[in-house]
Amino acid sequence: MIESITYYVNVIGHVLRLDPAVFQALQFSENNLQLAFSTILLAGLSSQVGHSVVLFANQVKPPRFFFSLLVGSAFYFINILVWSLSIWLLGRLLFNQVSFLQIINVMGLAQAPYLLGFLIFIPFFGIPIGWMLSLYTLIAVLTGLEVAFDIPLGAAAFTSGIGWLLVQLFQRTIGQPLTTLSQYVKTRVAGLDQLRESIDAQYLIEQVEDRIAQETTPLI
Repeated sequence: MIESITYYVNVIGHVLRLDPAVFQALQFSENNLQLAFSTILLAGLSSQVGHSVVLFANQVKPPRFFFSLLVGSAFYFINILVWSLSIWLLGRLLFNQVSFLQIINVMGLAQAPYLLGFLIFIPFFGIPIGWMLSLYTLIAVLTGLEVAFDIPLGAAAFTSGIGWLLVQLFQRTIGQPLTTLSQYVKTRVAGLDQLRESIDAQYLIEQVEDRIAQETTPLI
Protein backbone atom coordinates (compact mmCIF):
# COMPACT_ATOMS: atom_id res chain seq x y z
CA MET A 1 0.00 0.00 0.00
CA ILE A 2 2.74 2.43 1.00
CA GLU A 3 4.71 1.51 -2.14
CA SER A 4 1.67 2.21 -4.32
CA ILE A 5 1.12 5.60 -2.70
CA THR A 6 4.81 6.45 -3.06
CA TYR A 7 4.72 5.45 -6.73
CA TYR A 8 1.61 7.53 -7.33
CA VAL A 9 3.09 10.59 -5.62
CA ASN A 10 6.24 10.18 -7.72
CA VAL A 11 4.22 10.01 -10.94
CA ILE A 12 2.17 13.08 -9.99
CA GLY A 13 5.39 14.91 -9.16
CA HIS A 14 6.68 14.29 -12.69
CA VAL A 15 3.34 15.41 -14.18
CA LEU A 16 3.42 18.63 -12.14
CA ARG A 17 6.93 19.24 -13.46
CA LEU A 18 5.43 18.83 -16.96
CA ASP A 19 7.85 16.02 -17.75
CA PRO A 20 6.91 14.55 -21.16
CA ALA A 21 8.75 11.35 -20.27
CA VAL A 22 6.13 10.39 -17.68
CA PHE A 23 3.34 10.58 -20.27
CA GLN A 24 5.43 8.51 -22.65
CA ALA A 25 6.28 5.89 -20.02
CA LEU A 26 2.70 5.49 -18.85
CA GLN A 27 1.28 5.04 -22.34
CA PHE A 28 2.15 1.37 -22.08
CA SER A 29 2.05 0.88 -18.32
CA GLU A 30 -0.19 -1.87 -16.94
CA ASN A 31 -1.81 0.42 -14.38
CA ASN A 32 -1.97 3.60 -16.46
CA LEU A 33 -5.76 3.78 -16.51
CA GLN A 34 -5.93 3.19 -12.78
CA LEU A 35 -3.60 6.14 -12.26
CA ALA A 36 -5.58 8.28 -14.70
CA PHE A 37 -8.99 7.51 -13.20
CA SER A 38 -7.67 7.96 -9.66
CA THR A 39 -6.29 11.37 -10.59
CA ILE A 40 -9.55 12.49 -12.19
CA LEU A 41 -11.60 11.40 -9.19
CA LEU A 42 -9.25 12.95 -6.62
CA ALA A 43 -8.88 16.14 -8.65
CA GLY A 44 -12.64 16.38 -9.02
CA LEU A 45 -13.19 15.92 -5.29
CA SER A 46 -10.49 18.47 -4.42
CA SER A 47 -11.96 20.94 -6.89
CA GLN A 48 -15.43 20.48 -5.41
CA VAL A 49 -14.06 21.12 -1.93
CA GLY A 50 -12.52 24.32 -3.27
CA HIS A 51 -15.90 25.44 -4.60
CA SER A 52 -17.83 24.28 -1.54
CA VAL A 53 -18.32 27.89 -0.45
CA VAL A 54 -21.38 27.71 -2.71
CA LEU A 55 -22.77 24.88 -0.59
CA PHE A 56 -22.03 26.78 2.61
CA ALA A 57 -23.76 29.87 1.24
CA ASN A 58 -26.79 27.77 0.32
CA GLN A 59 -26.78 26.37 3.88
CA VAL A 60 -26.64 22.76 2.72
CA LYS A 61 -26.86 20.34 5.65
CA PRO A 62 -23.77 18.20 6.47
CA PRO A 63 -24.97 14.81 5.07
CA ARG A 64 -26.19 16.41 1.86
CA PHE A 65 -23.04 18.54 1.76
CA PHE A 66 -20.93 15.36 1.55
CA PHE A 67 -23.09 13.78 -1.15
CA SER A 68 -23.09 17.05 -3.10
CA LEU A 69 -19.29 16.89 -3.22
CA LEU A 70 -19.48 13.33 -4.56
CA VAL A 71 -22.06 14.26 -7.21
CA GLY A 72 -19.99 17.26 -8.28
CA SER A 73 -16.94 15.02 -8.56
CA ALA A 74 -18.90 12.57 -10.72
CA PHE A 75 -19.90 15.33 -13.14
CA TYR A 76 -16.28 16.52 -13.20
CA PHE A 77 -15.34 12.98 -14.26
CA ILE A 78 -18.00 12.96 -16.99
CA ASN A 79 -16.81 16.32 -18.35
CA ILE A 80 -13.25 14.99 -18.65
CA LEU A 81 -14.53 11.90 -20.49
CA VAL A 82 -16.53 14.02 -22.95
CA TRP A 83 -13.59 16.36 -23.55
CA SER A 84 -11.33 13.33 -24.06
CA LEU A 85 -13.77 11.86 -26.59
CA SER A 86 -13.88 15.08 -28.61
CA ILE A 87 -10.07 15.29 -28.65
CA TRP A 88 -9.76 11.64 -29.66
CA LEU A 89 -12.24 11.97 -32.55
CA LEU A 90 -10.56 15.13 -33.83
CA GLY A 91 -7.10 13.63 -33.41
CA ARG A 92 -8.04 10.54 -35.43
CA LEU A 93 -9.13 12.78 -38.28
CA LEU A 94 -6.08 15.02 -38.30
CA PHE A 95 -3.15 13.15 -36.79
CA ASN A 96 -1.90 9.73 -35.80
CA GLN A 97 -4.20 6.88 -34.90
CA VAL A 98 -4.26 6.53 -31.13
CA SER A 99 -6.64 4.64 -28.89
CA PHE A 100 -9.28 6.36 -26.81
CA LEU A 101 -7.70 4.82 -23.70
CA GLN A 102 -4.43 6.59 -24.52
CA ILE A 103 -6.23 9.92 -24.56
CA ILE A 104 -8.03 9.10 -21.30
CA ASN A 105 -4.63 8.32 -19.82
CA VAL A 106 -3.25 11.70 -20.91
CA MET A 107 -6.31 13.68 -19.85
CA GLY A 108 -6.50 11.91 -16.51
CA LEU A 109 -2.89 12.52 -15.54
CA ALA A 110 -3.12 16.11 -16.78
CA GLN A 111 -5.71 16.82 -14.07
CA ALA A 112 -2.92 16.57 -11.47
CA PRO A 113 -2.83 20.36 -10.82
CA TYR A 114 -6.44 20.17 -9.64
CA LEU A 115 -5.35 17.93 -6.79
CA LEU A 116 -4.66 21.34 -5.26
CA GLY A 117 -8.16 22.51 -6.15
CA PHE A 118 -9.14 22.75 -2.49
CA LEU A 119 -7.00 25.92 -2.34
CA ILE A 120 -9.71 27.73 -4.33
CA PHE A 121 -11.59 27.95 -1.03
CA ILE A 122 -9.04 30.47 0.32
CA PRO A 123 -10.71 33.91 0.67
CA PHE A 124 -9.56 36.66 -1.73
CA PHE A 125 -6.99 34.37 -3.38
CA GLY A 126 -9.39 31.63 -4.52
CA ILE A 127 -10.25 33.10 -7.93
CA PRO A 128 -6.62 33.73 -9.03
CA ILE A 129 -5.65 30.29 -7.74
CA GLY A 130 -8.45 28.82 -9.83
CA TRP A 131 -7.15 30.62 -12.93
CA MET A 132 -3.62 29.40 -12.30
CA LEU A 133 -4.77 25.80 -11.83
CA SER A 134 -6.79 25.97 -15.06
CA LEU A 135 -3.77 27.25 -16.98
CA TYR A 136 -1.49 24.72 -15.31
CA THR A 137 -3.87 21.90 -16.26
CA LEU A 138 -4.14 23.11 -19.86
CA ILE A 139 -0.34 23.12 -20.22
CA ALA A 140 -0.24 19.58 -18.80
CA VAL A 141 -2.89 18.51 -21.33
CA LEU A 142 -0.87 19.99 -24.20
CA THR A 143 2.30 18.28 -22.96
CA GLY A 144 0.52 14.93 -22.86
CA LEU A 145 -1.09 15.35 -26.28
CA GLU A 146 2.29 16.15 -27.82
CA VAL A 147 3.46 12.74 -26.64
CA ALA A 148 0.30 10.79 -27.44
CA PHE A 149 -0.11 12.10 -30.99
CA ASP A 150 3.59 12.80 -31.57
CA ILE A 151 2.74 16.30 -32.81
CA PRO A 152 4.12 19.85 -32.23
CA LEU A 153 2.84 22.01 -29.39
CA GLY A 154 0.83 24.22 -31.75
CA ALA A 155 -1.03 21.23 -33.18
CA ALA A 156 -1.69 19.94 -29.67
CA ALA A 157 -3.09 23.34 -28.68
CA PHE A 158 -5.31 23.37 -31.77
CA THR A 159 -6.65 19.88 -31.03
CA SER A 160 -7.30 20.62 -27.38
CA GLY A 161 -8.90 23.99 -28.12
CA ILE A 162 -11.20 22.70 -30.84
CA GLY A 163 -12.11 19.74 -28.63
CA TRP A 164 -13.03 22.11 -25.81
CA LEU A 165 -15.13 24.25 -28.17
CA LEU A 166 -16.97 21.14 -29.39
CA VAL A 167 -17.80 20.25 -25.80
CA GLN A 168 -19.14 23.77 -25.15
CA LEU A 169 -21.20 23.63 -28.35
CA PHE A 170 -22.58 20.22 -27.42
CA GLN A 171 -23.56 21.40 -23.93
CA ARG A 172 -25.42 24.41 -25.33
CA THR A 173 -27.28 22.57 -28.13
CA ILE A 174 -28.25 18.89 -28.18
CA GLY A 175 -26.58 18.38 -24.82
CA GLN A 176 -28.72 21.02 -23.10
CA PRO A 177 -31.06 18.40 -21.56
CA LEU A 178 -28.03 16.74 -19.95
CA THR A 179 -26.88 20.09 -18.56
CA THR A 180 -30.36 20.68 -17.16
CA LEU A 181 -30.39 17.18 -15.69
CA SER A 182 -27.03 17.72 -13.97
CA GLN A 183 -28.32 20.96 -12.42
CA TYR A 184 -31.48 19.20 -11.27
CA VAL A 185 -29.51 16.33 -9.70
CA LYS A 186 -27.15 18.73 -7.87
CA THR A 187 -30.10 20.73 -6.55
CA ARG A 188 -32.01 17.67 -5.35
CA VAL A 189 -28.96 16.13 -3.70
CA ALA A 190 -28.35 19.41 -1.86
CA GLY A 191 -31.95 19.31 -0.64
CA LEU A 192 -32.83 22.70 -2.11
CA ASP A 193 -35.53 24.09 -4.36
CA GLN A 194 -32.90 26.18 -6.14
CA LEU A 195 -29.11 25.97 -5.95
CA ARG A 196 -27.33 29.29 -6.37
CA GLU A 197 -24.24 28.40 -8.42
CA SER A 198 -22.41 31.75 -8.28
CA ILE A 199 -21.89 33.55 -5.00
CA ASP A 200 -20.70 37.16 -4.91
CA ALA A 201 -19.25 38.97 -1.91
CA GLN A 202 -22.41 40.99 -1.22
CA TYR A 203 -24.50 37.82 -1.07
CA LEU A 204 -22.08 36.24 1.43
CA ILE A 205 -22.19 39.37 3.60
CA GLU A 206 -25.98 39.28 3.60
CA GLN A 207 -25.94 35.60 4.55
CA VAL A 208 -23.60 36.27 7.47
CA GLU A 209 -25.68 39.23 8.66
CA ASP A 210 -28.86 37.15 8.52
CA ARG A 211 -27.20 34.32 10.47
CA ILE A 212 -25.94 36.75 13.14
CA ALA A 213 -29.37 38.35 13.38
CA GLN A 214 -31.02 34.96 13.88
CA GLU A 215 -28.55 33.94 16.58
CA THR A 216 -28.81 37.23 18.47
CA THR A 217 -32.59 37.66 18.32
CA PRO A 218 -33.89 37.32 21.88
CA LEU A 219 -36.48 34.69 22.59
CA ILE A 220 -39.78 36.08 23.87
